[in-house]
This record gives sequence, C-alpha cells and structure tokens, in this order.
Amino acid sequence: MGSGRILGMNGLSPLRKLRALGLELPEGFAAFPAVMLDEVAVI
Repeated sequence: MGSGRILGMNGLSPLRKLRALGLELPEGFAAFPAVMLDEVAVI
C-alpha cells in the first residue's frame, strides 16, 4: 500500500492534510459549506 503517507488524517483538518501532502491552497478553499447527506440511494 505504499509508504502510508496519504493514509489517515493524523488529527489534521482536511485543509492542513492537503497542505501536508504538498498542495498549497488558499484559506478560501476550505470556506465552502458542508454538505449533509440525509438519504443515500443504492442502485
């Protein structure tokens, strides 16, 4: 499974995890609203 570098969040927020993986993203990237799924369709 590789080095395990991308597995798990290790207590990081999603934005901090992406930055730890080398992606330089602006703070506004994480300012989107959360989407809650209340129903899941199985096809």
